[in-house]
Amino acid sequence: MLRLTCLAIVSLSACARSTAPPARPLAPAEVVIPALVEMTRGPGLTPYVDRLYALGWSNDGRRFAYAIERADEACGCLTVDVHLAGSTNGLLWWSDHYVSDEGPQGARDAIDFLELWASRGAEWTAALRARGITQAPTSALTPLPIGGATVPRFEIETTAVGADAEFGFAHLTSYDLRIVRDAPQAVARFDAGDRAGPLAVTVAGYVDAPDREHAVAVIVETWRGWEGQQQVETVRVAPASR
Repeated sequence: MLRLTCLAIVSLSACARSTAPPARPLAPAEVVIPALVEMTRGPGLTPYVDRLYALGWSNDGRRFAYAIERADEACGCLTVDVHLAGSTNGLLWWSDHYVSDEGPQGARDAIDFLELWASRGAEWTAALRARGITQAPTSALTPLPIGGATVPRFEIETTAVGADAEFGFAHLTSYDLRIVRDAPQAVARFDAGDRAGPLAVTVAGYVDAPDREHAVAVIVETWRGWEGQQQVETVRVAPASR
């Protein structure tokens, strides 16, 4: 009788575990970049712009999950990159790439990132939580001066070529981005190599982790569009922890 009772208890416990509701998906929070918002409101041909969404942090603040809805310059489709990156070293721990006209749902099933998240969010949440993303996203963007003597600040050093260069238009060939607190700290570097680089680069600010010790910088690169008229504003996330 005792053995039967124990079996019943074990069976009920296993049943309870199997019917437990799945963890709720993470809730994306858009990181609003004011300069890009203003660009899209201007008259005439406005640039194509990326949109950045924070997805969450690891408990120790050393990993940041985010998604970028890429600017749709020509294809008429939805392109999304989901990344899990280190906030101290920029190491990419995991990523996924989605293009609507190559996915199983078809191009018309997802108009923007938030609609896509409604169908794919549970899958991405599971992947991120399995890799330590437990903290809710933070999305407040804190701007800092670029150059000057204020502390803290960002500093950007660039090299460039003129319109008489190989590709026929002026562009950057490299840039180095630093954040200066007590001392200069490397944030990101770009080297075009044998390719054309961006027309310009700036840093919109940084997003703090909940512990306010770890952070990521939000970089905006301006690229020449395929037609040469409408520019493309792309977003890059880089480590900026204290």
